[in-house]
Amino acid sequence: MAPRPSFRRTLSPAALQFFDAATDSFVAVSQRSNFAFAVAANPTGTQFAIAVNLAEVSIVDGNFNQLGQVPAGGTVYGMVYSPDGKKLYIVHMPWNVPRKYFEMHPLDKIELPPTKDDDLADIPIRNRFTRTQDKYFQNRQTNDQ
Repeated sequence: MAPRPSFRRTLSPAALQFFDAATDSFVAVSQRSNFAFAVAANPTGTQFAIAVNLAEVSIVDGNFNQLGQVPAGGTVYGMVYSPDGKKLYIVHMPWNVPRKYFEMHPLDKIELPPTKDDDLADIPIRNRFTRTQDKYFQNRQTNDQ
């Protein structure tokens, strides 16, 4: 038996590959800009749903050609096609709030609790981490995310 080829470090962590067990080979590869959280195949194996974090679910064929999109929104945790392949069930956390809750608590009426200037003084220095020191948070604020 011939040695199996090594695919280490050849693809980005966000790459997807379709593997054909009958031929023992990869039949399609797609480099993605973001990690796929869930992938589902229809019962006939001709259509696939790919969920990427905080984006729409892409519906693709076996060559990663785009067939459509499903506006799931938020983080998708799982997907499954119905046995007849006509429905796609998606488990997701939409990360949105109905307008009525914003209207119940207008921003100009919210009072924040007072904070002390030396509030972190009793915490060991290695544990003093605030949002202003967080480069990821600063980048998101800069880019209005």
